[in-house]
Amino acid sequence: MGLMYPTDMRFIGTVVATFLVCMFAGCGDTSTSAGRGASRGGAIATSQQRAEILVGTMETLFNLDEYEFGQAEQLVMSRLNQWVRGQEIKVPWRREPRLDELPSRLTNLRAVQSLNDESFLYEHDFAFLREAVWMHHIADHVRTEPRQSEARRSEANNGEPGRTESPLRFVSPDDPEELRLAMRLFDWTIRNVQLEVEAWPETSSYKLPTRWHTPYETVLLGRGTASDRAWTFILLARQQGLDVVMLGLGDPDKPDQLKPWAPALLLARGEGDSTAVDLYLFDPALGLPIPGPDGRGIATLAQAVADDALLRQLDLDEKRLYPVKSEDLQQVAALVEASPGYLSRRMKFLESRLGGEQRLVLTASPQAIEEKLAGAAHVRPKVALWTRPYETLRLRQTENQAWVDAAQAELYPLQGLLRPIDSTVTDRKTTSRREDPSEWVNPQQRGPARGRLRVPLGVGRMLQLAGNYDHETGAIRYLQQAMASDEDQAEIIRILTDDLRSKFPRPDDPATQQRINQIVESRVGEFRRADQAAKLWVGQIKAEQGEYPTAINYFTSWENPLWQPHLNYSLTRTYEAQGKLAEAIDVYRQDDSPQRPGNLLRARWLEKVKMK
Repeated sequence: MGLMYPTDMRFIGTVVATFLVCMFAGCGDTSTSAGRGASRGGAIATSQQRAEILVGTMETLFNLDEYEFGQAEQLVMSRLNQWVRGQEIKVPWRREPRLDELPSRLTNLRAVQSLNDESFLYEHDFAFLREAVWMHHIADHVRTEPRQSEARRSEANNGEPGRTESPLRFVSPDDPEELRLAMRLFDWTIRNVQLEVEAWPETSSYKLPTRWHTPYETVLLGRGTASDRAWTFILLARQQGLDVVMLGLGDPDKPDQLKPWAPALLLARGEGDSTAVDLYLFDPALGLPIPGPDGRGIATLAQAVADDALLRQLDLDEKRLYPVKSEDLQQVAALVEASPGYLSRRMKFLESRLGGEQRLVLTASPQAIEEKLAGAAHVRPKVALWTRPYETLRLRQTENQAWVDAAQAELYPLQGLLRPIDSTVTDRKTTSRREDPSEWVNPQQRGPARGRLRVPLGVGRMLQLAGNYDHETGAIRYLQQAMASDEDQAEIIRILTDDLRSKFPRPDDPATQQRINQIVESRVGEFRRADQAAKLWVGQIKAEQGEYPTAINYFTSWENPLWQPHLNYSLTRTYEAQGKLAEAIDVYRQDDSPQRPGNLLRARWLEKVKMK
C-alpha cells in the first residue's frame, strides 16, 4: 500500500502479507463459492437462458459477502453483458434535461457520456450496483428490525420484553408508516456513521479530497461528513420507495450557488388536495430530526417557515445559534440525488426485469419529484440535480496515484487483510491463538478443516449491515475473528520480522533494520485498525440484541481517538435504551466531537424527560 511504507517496498510488502497469512493458516484454500448462474458459453439463444443468467447474476450480487473483494466484479459484469447482448432495450427513456444545467466539468464524465450505452460498464456499473444492493440490504433490515429486535431483546432478558428504544421519540404509532420508516433509516445512519468534520478526509491519515467517499464506502467505513450522511440516508430511503430530497439554501457569500442544508422527506398529506405534500426535515450534522411544535414530532418545512421558534429550539445558547432562520427558508431549492447510474437507460431496463426478492431501485426521476412538489409553498418550482454525486465521480476520474494509494490503504483492513477463519469452531474464546501458538508458526500442524483465508473485518461488516448477527455464520463470528489481542500482535511482529530479515541480504545493516521496522509497524497497524473497528461493531450488535452489559463493556473497555466519538455515542444510546438517562446525559455533555451540538441538544431534551 503506497501510504503505508516506501514505494519500492510495495512488492515485498505484498509477499510478506501473503506469507503471514500462510503461516497462520496455510494457503491451500483461497477459493470462494462458485459463481452462481454461470454461463453455458456461446451466445444466449433463448429468453429462458437469459432469465437464468440474470437470476444467477443478481444472486451473486446479493451475496457478495461470500466473495473476497475483487473476485465478483468480472463475473457479474460479464454475465450482465451476456444477458443484455442481442436484446432490444424497450423502455421509455430520454436523457435527463437537467444535466445540461450542470457545469461542463461534471457532464464530461464518462458515466454521464455513456447514459445511452446498452453494454454495462465495468469501471462504473459494478460499483453502482454493489452500492444499490447494500443500500437495499440495509434498508430492508431497518424496515424489519423492530420485530427482530423485540424477539432478540426478549431472549436476552429471559423472556421479558425489555426496553426497545430511546425515550426521545420523534414519531408515534399514529404517524404515517412512511414517516416512521424514514425516521428509522435516518436514525440508523446516525448510529452507524460517525460524524467527521467537513474537511475530512483531507485531515485524516489518508489524505483524500473532501467529498471523496461514496455511500457504500461511508457505511463500510462507518465514518462520514454531514454530506456523506445525507447522501446515505437519501439512498436508503430510495430503496424503500421513499422520496427524500436535499434542500438547498441561497448562500450570501456565493449568490450564484446553493448551500445544501438538510434532507427532507416528501410525504403526501392525505387530506384535501391529494397532490399536496409536506417536507419533513432531518439534520445530519446534528444527528437529529428537527422537532415540531412543542418539541413533538418532526417539523415540516412549512412549520419551520411559519415559526422561527422551531429553529431556535436548536440554539445551544445566545452565542451558539443554529445557523438557519425561518427567513432563510422562504424559497428553498429541492436538490435531487440523480447520479448517472440512476439516469442510464441500461439500468432502467435492468430494473424493469427484476422482481421478487431481487427487486432493486435503480432509477430516479427528477421530473416525478418536481411534479409532486408542484404548488408546494416555499419550494422553487423547478428541482435541480444535487451536484455532490457528480463531484465525487469527477474526483475519481482524475489520475492521481496518491489518491488511489490512499483510498486503497484506508480500505485495506476491510478489503485486503486476510486472516484464517476457523471453519469448525466459532467461539473466539475457544479458538484463542494463545492456546495453540505452534499453529501460527507451523502451518503443517493445522487440521485439514481449519484456516480458510478470508478478510474477516470486511465480511463481518457486510453481514452486520445486512442484519445477520449469527454467531455461527454471521457478523459476530467474523468480527471476533478480526480481533487481535496484544499477544496476537506480538506474535505477528515476531513472524514478520523474522521473515523480512530472511529476505534482505544485509539484515543487520542499520538502514535495513529501519526499513524492516517501518514495514512491520505499518502491517501491525492494519491489524490494530481491524481489531478496534471489530470491537466497536460487535458492541453495536450486542446493543441491538439487547445484551446491554456486554455492549457497554465493548464501548468502555478500550480507548481510541479514531473511534472515541462513535464509542461514546453508542454508549449513550445504550444507556438511553436501559433508561439510564443520567448516565447518558453525562456522556453527551462531555462530548467534544463534531457532533457535540447535536449531542448537547439530546442531553437537554433527555433532561426534560428525566424531570417528568
